[in-house]
Amino acid sequence: MTNETFRLLTEDKKQTKFRSVLNAKTKGCLMEGEMRDILLSVSLHKQYSIIICQDSEAFTSLLTLADNWSGRTIFGQALLGRADCPGQLFRIDEAVAVTLCDSADADAARMLYIYIPENRFQKGTANHE
Repeated sequence: MTNETFRLLTEDKKQTKFRSVLNAKTKGCLMEGEMRDILLSVSLHKQYSIIICQDSEAFTSLLTLADNWSGRTIFGQALLGRADCPGQLFRIDEAVAVTLCDSADADAARMLYIYIPENRFQKGTANHE
């Protein structure tokens, strides 16, 4: 679906489509509360690149923001940082989601990074709340 097509959808259909994309990308491994937190935190009027990580070290490296970038933890125990105070992931056995954006470019795509521990993928699905 193109951005132009997505923009023409109703809010309910946008949310349904975004939920569907998250389910597909995470292979259904997000719990309902995590999915809800993401849907409440992102703007469906902005474009997001969604990246799923299973490697805690790779995800932790994403938590250290470059100049002009800002971010926010949606859920989980992660702390965003800068070069002088790097970001940290506190619980590698729990899922985390963060959004990042380039503060200098309001039209730039936003990043949604989701860390899902490998053991959730091994089970195939999350324990839904």
